[in-house]
Amino acid sequence: MSLSERVRWQPPKPDPILSDFERRCRAAKEQPFLDEKLIDDTTTACAWANFRRPRLGRFKQQGAFTFTNLLGYGQDGIVWKVDAGGQVYALKVFWDNHPPEGTRYWAIQRECQNASLLETMRHATERSGNPIWLNPKPKTWRDAALNLHAFSNEGLDRKLFRETPGAVKYSALPHLRKCYGWTMMSGKELCALPSILRPREMRPDGDRSIPG
Repeated sequence: MSLSERVRWQPPKPDPILSDFERRCRAAKEQPFLDEKLIDDTTTACAWANFRRPRLGRFKQQGAFTFTNLLGYGQDGIVWKVDAGGQVYALKVFWDNHPPEGTRYWAIQRECQNASLLETMRHATERSGNPIWLNPKPKTWRDAALNLHAFSNEGLDRKLFRETPGAVKYSALPHLRKCYGWTMMSGKELCALPSILRPREMRPDGDRSIPG
C-alpha cells in the first residue's frame, strides 16, 4: 500500500442494522423481570401493561430445601429435584447473575419473563367464564402480540377475533409444568452439596437468582 493510499484509507463504518440490533439487545437486558410480591399475587394482575413488562413473582417457600437428585445441567444453568415442606419441586439455578455482553440473551431474564407470561395466561384462562378468541393463523409479530393481548383484561373485553373465520376458542389449558416463582440461593450453600449432587464443572460464585 502506497503512502497516498494509506492516507486515503478510512476504517469501515459500523453496520447500522447490526448497531441497532446491539442497541435493542442492551435495552432488552435492562428490563426488570423479578417482582418481590409472591407469585400468587403477580399472576392475578392481567392488565395489558403486565403482559408487556412481565415480572415473575417470588416463591412462597415452606421450609428449607432438601436436595435429593441432580436432574441435569447445561449452558444456562443446573436443575435439581428438591423437597420443601413435603412438596417436591424442580429447582433451577442459573450461572449468570449479570447480563452477558454482546447480543447473547440473558437466560434467567428470558426464562422468568416466559414463566410469568405462561402463569398469567393460565390464570386468565381459568378465571374466564367464556372462551378466549385467538387468531388461528398468526404470521407476524403483530399477530402474535394481538393473540397475547387477547388474554389480558382489555383483550377479554374486546374479543377482537370473535368474528374471525376459523377463530380458535381457547378454553382448555395445555399440560404445562407450573412455575412456583423465584428465590435466592447462595454459592456457599451450593458448594456444601455432596459431590454426587454437583456437576463436574459447577461455578457457584455468589448468590444465584432461580425460578423453582
